[in-house]
Amino acid sequence: MTPNRMDIVRAVDSDFPHLLTLNTIASCGEFTERVLLRLHAIDPNWGLLSKQPGEKQHRGHGIDSGIYLATQQVVDVIAGAGARDDGDLVSVGKPAWSEEPKRPGNNWMLPIAVAGGGPVDKPPIDLPPAEKPPVSGVDDAAIRRIVQDELAKPRKVALETHDGRHYLCAEGGGGGEVNATRRSPGVWETFTVVPWAD
Repeated sequence: MTPNRMDIVRAVDSDFPHLLTLNTIASCGEFTERVLLRLHAIDPNWGLLSKQPGEKQHRGHGIDSGIYLATQQVVDVIAGAGARDDGDLVSVGKPAWSEEPKRPGNNWMLPIAVAGGGPVDKPPIDLPPAEKPPVSGVDDAAIRRIVQDELAKPRKVALETHDGRHYLCAEGGGGGEVNATRRSPGVWETFTVVPWAD
């Protein structure tokens, strides 16, 4: 049986929230590397899922999935991964735990060191946040600047309800009733977020 470790996925999202907010192929790939390094440290059956040429990938592995060697079970750890690189500037990635069938040619792969290395025999010990090494060669201040710059740009968003089943809607395009009854975002469920200036 494949163990469900959604707790690890949530912990990585808590430690590195900017990765799924950016929601690029690279940031989702790094998120997945961080999740699989932690999972592999707990149980060596966990590894990255290799990808073939032409498949969406980061450093040779899936941007949102790992595999459990003992059962050959593939698990997606991000919902909506890499949407920014697909032209969707609205969606952010979300932590997930979704078991998927394994496809031929996608195989178990040893986790990759995030802060600048290749394969590792033993994953590095996960340090407390204050002692973590720079992420992909970029320090925390640079990451904060990147996220702030991204968030300072006007962008269109859809507001999802807490249960994840409905979207906020400005009836008639705005200026009147607002409710949360729509199942998918459309024109009336899309809002423009602009930087606030005092």
